[in-house]
Amino acid sequence: MSKTPVIVSFSLLALIPFCCIAVGEAEEILLVREAQFVNPYQIEVELYITGAPEAVDALTAFGLQESFPTVWMYGGEFDQYYGEAALPPGKSGGDKDANVIVKPGSLEFKWDTVPQFPIRLVYGLTVSTYSSDQEISGILVLNSPETGMYFSDSPVTPANTIACLSLNQHLFGDVYQPGGTHWLQLYVDNFCLEPVQELSVTQDLSASWTLQEANITYPGFEGTAPLVEQPEAGGQSPLVFTWEEPPVFPLALTCALNVPASASGEVEVGAEALYRLSGADVASAAQPIILAEGDPVVEGESGDEGEGEFPVWVLTGVVRNADTRLPLSGAVVRVMPDNREDVTSVLGTFSFPNLTPVPYTVTVTRTGFQPYTSALLETAFVFLDVLLVSGGPEGEREGEAQEGEIEGESPGEGEGEPVEGEFVEGESAEGEPAEGEAIEGEEPDDEDEVACCGSRKHQRSKWFGDVFLISLALMFLAGMGRRW
Repeated sequence: MSKTPVIVSFSLLALIPFCCIAVGEAEEILLVREAQFVNPYQIEVELYITGAPEAVDALTAFGLQESFPTVWMYGGEFDQYYGEAALPPGKSGGDKDANVIVKPGSLEFKWDTVPQFPIRLVYGLTVSTYSSDQEISGILVLNSPETGMYFSDSPVTPANTIACLSLNQHLFGDVYQPGGTHWLQLYVDNFCLEPVQELSVTQDLSASWTLQEANITYPGFEGTAPLVEQPEAGGQSPLVFTWEEPPVFPLALTCALNVPASASGEVEVGAEALYRLSGADVASAAQPIILAEGDPVVEGESGDEGEGEFPVWVLTGVVRNADTRLPLSGAVVRVMPDNREDVTSVLGTFSFPNLTPVPYTVTVTRTGFQPYTSALLETAFVFLDVLLVSGGPEGEREGEAQEGEIEGESPGEGEGEPVEGEFVEGESAEGEPAEGEAIEGEEPDDEDEVACCGSRKHQRSKWFGDVFLISLALMFLAGMGRRW
């Protein structure tokens, strides 16, 4: 099927008045948008698109547009999953066949053929300025033989309802001892750009474990801790903690839980925060953790793990381009002496949830950038903002790092890493020659020769065609002049 219908549909968006937009069968094609801050600079947006089988089968073309404030910048990469790969957890596959057109304040996704449903798209936005009246919205573009081309608005996501609390659960060991004590900790960080007015945190276990004790700390905060209504000792799941005063962030909620001797099987541990900014209630959830059953406590042993302090540390962070302040995916982050390694996501994020509580060294490397190294002292919870400087290891400058600092400098318009299949006129990918430049002794890439609309071959052909037409015109005018 030709992709012309989809291209035409996007070009018509600006020409069709809102009164003429028909919903029609679009009610059977549903889009759900979830957005959350993953650090103080970036929002992760996840789109989940489903459709009734008969409605999907009737489609001959499909596309969608996402709109956001023009001062927010697209991060340059997106993930896509189709069919079974799009179902939760939805991070294991999917064909890479979507094309994206990047414009100030919008993204347009289109497909050469109707993709397999359901569809899951994940993209990132870099936020330079924020206000409560900003929003993310969108529109679906569909075509079927019976209805022709029609459009449907997707849900609106106001900025002050975007999830902005980060919840990370950390457990001492991945097995529990029946008859013993198990420690767990919930670490809550705040990426909200408005004050959090209210907060309630729920710790949920799929078992009848009881609370032995709970402790709330605020790393780095030296003032008076806010009042919190806590569950009493002996309370069972769900355990609800409600802040009676504006909360302080980051915060660490540590719970010691009594495991009954009769406990058996796997136990799922989850957590959720319900809070309010200037808009409606917002919810953030932690990734659930599954605990396996271990050996029961031997009579005469306490089975306690830990001495009232949580015995692991947590390191999270983001890697960004020092020049553009945009996220860098594919950077390798290594932590020693644990010899742990993580690769940054499309949003530049990395995470090490369970580190040995000793001073450690962090190194970050990525092709086309100078390596970064930092020695971190005995700090249990760290958010590291790594800025990599472009250039190879032979460069003179070193990478920079800032902990917890929100940069006021906004990235320039149009900066970032090009998406697969996208050509940005006048720009080139990081570390590659710009259009028209050549590398001595190196042949052009085959992929560059066939890339749509922006390839060197295409532009040379267009140039020669223009010269040919101009020559014909000059010859015609010269002939007419001789007749006169």
